[in-house]
Amino acid sequence: MRNSFLNFLLITFTITLSVKGAILSPDKRIQNIGTAESITSLRVVVVDSEEVEKIGNPFSLDRFPEPEVEEFVTERLPAGEVLAVLSPYVVPTGVFLVNEEYIAMFQGKQVRNGDLLNVVYEGEEYDLVISEIDRTSFTMKYEESTLKVKLK
Repeated sequence: MRNSFLNFLLITFTITLSVKGAILSPDKRIQNIGTAESITSLRVVVVDSEEVEKIGNPFSLDRFPEPEVEEFVTERLPAGEVLAVLSPYVVPTGVFLVNEEYIAMFQGKQVRNGDLLNVVYEGEEYDLVISEIDRTSFTMKYEESTLKVKLK
């Protein structure tokens, strides 16, 4: 009997606290009513057709000027400079001797003497010919230029 009375008091106290937090103070209620009245009491203004023509169509693209387009001219590097720039990025992950022929691995791709290796640098694609592969170096060719690269 005593437990049920304590449970009743606990439930009543909990309900009272939850309802008390849900009811706003009179000042807050008056403020909310004032905000609602100001939002709903907006007046409608009728605009003459002359004023509409003066203002123009707000959705027309003719109201905005054309953006200026900048043209970028990229100069092509000479073949020798291309090889010098690309050489730090063209590093084999391994060199293997198979049937008396050296094979270089570039990011999982097997490259033999004379094979093409496609390299992308700053959005430009370069096709390099890899040749003269041995265990200490290899040679890169681009157009007429060649560069011998020592392996580390």
